[in-house]
Amino acid sequence: MAVYRVKLFTSKTNQYHYGDRDYCLKNNLLSVGWVVKKNENIEDYEKRYLNQYEKEKIKAQKESKKIPRNSFKTCFIKNMKNIINDDFVWVKTDGTTYYLGQIKSDLKKDENNLRIGFVRDCNWLKIKIENIPEQVRRRFVGSGYTLVKMNVDEDFEMLCKKLYENAKDKG
Repeated sequence: MAVYRVKLFTSKTNQYHYGDRDYCLKNNLLSVGWVVKKNENIEDYEKRYLNQYEKEKIKAQKESKKIPRNSFKTCFIKNMKNIINDDFVWVKTDGTTYYLGQIKSDLKKDENNLRIGFVRDCNWLKIKIENIPEQVRRRFVGSGYTLVKMNVDEDFEMLCKKLYENAKDKG
């Protein structure tokens, strides 16, 4: 079991993306909403963003700018592929609202909403603010990749499992 942190549509200025975030939470999905083409599979999607990253890298070199260390989208795709069923994912939707989700499916395309892109089923449960571990709160400070695996020990994984089970029991 692993624990991840995802930043879903955190910009307060873009209400368009709040709808996508709410769609994911309501429909128990994990995604970040990058558009997928109708006939595109995950390999094509990944290749498209790797090509985009290479173009950005070449452009930065030509303009003597800092070379992007990686594409957010390619990191997201890699991490979405590495997640396995029963892994946990934390998300923060505003200053005090946290959800803990448990992954329940393999990676798939959301055919109902291509704007969401590739998703995994994820049962989201709201966790009371007083129960949020400090280690989780710190992970949402500042910028960073959209989806990252948290470097945690087995005790923290068990804590997440306990928090999830308690929230599930209280429904």
